Amino acid sequence: PKLPKAETATWMSWGWLIFSVGLLLLGIKLSATSTNWRELNCDAEACTLSISSTEKPSENMNLRFARHELIKVESVRVRNGKIRDTSNMRRKQTRKLGYSYAVTYKDPQTGETQEPVAMSVSSIGRKRPRIAVKEIQEYLDGETSSVKMRESSGFDW
Repeated sequence: PKLPKAETATWMSWGWLIFSVGLLLLGIKLSATSTNWRELNCDAEACTLSISSTEKPSENMNLRFARHELIKVESVRVRNGKIRDTSNMRRKQTRKLGYSYAVTYKDPQTGETQEPVAMSVSSIGRKRPRIAVKEIQEYLDGETSSVKMRESSGFDW
């Protein structure tokens, strides 16, 4: 017995199914992949601040500076990746902001203190910045000899 020939509509349906499943898997892979990494890796004598963004390549940097050039770390409130000043905001406005932490350092070439760098572009909750600030502050105070903090976010918007 001979099998019947597949109609064009059947082939197109199979093709559409394979295309749809492939597109679904690609979407899952892309949404699960971080687009922004920020890392502070410090050892006994120096720190490396690395920022890698696939969305905004102009923000990419890999900077190494001496331990004493790491000035301070602080908890900050962020919105769309930018640090916001909450001193003159109402409570309702502040609730819309996310939680993060920022590091301030001196530029090794110029010696000038740089603007604080937010370690995440989106909110990472209230507890995580508190722990990170505590660990980095212990490093600044000389209680620990190394610290490694890495934050990543899935979307830059």
